[in-house]
Amino acid sequence: MAIEAVDNLDESKDVPINDVCGCFALDCIGQIICSVDFQAVKDPNNDLIKRAKNFFNMPVFVISAVAPKVSLFFGLSIINQETKKYFTDLSSNVVEQR
Repeated sequence: MAIEAVDNLDESKDVPINDVCGCFALDCIGQIICSVDFQAVKDPNNDLIKRAKNFFNMPVFVISAVAPKVSLFFGLSIINQETKKYFTDLSSNVVEQR
């Protein structure tokens, strides 16, 4: 898996180490916990990676951290609900397959 991450890099470009490490971490978590290969390192543009990057709604997170009563009053959630549903469905599918 680590070798694939290095092999997929273009030598003429800067390495987005944060993205590479994030993909590698998701692959490790998927294989260790779920026995599923997400192939995040091979394809960093797959749907799982895109959804993982949008899991937290940062503006709402900042509002919740600064003024938690305001976020409760308006019913704001720091987790993107569409992304939450995606990961809930993904988890359910993994459990069903096992």
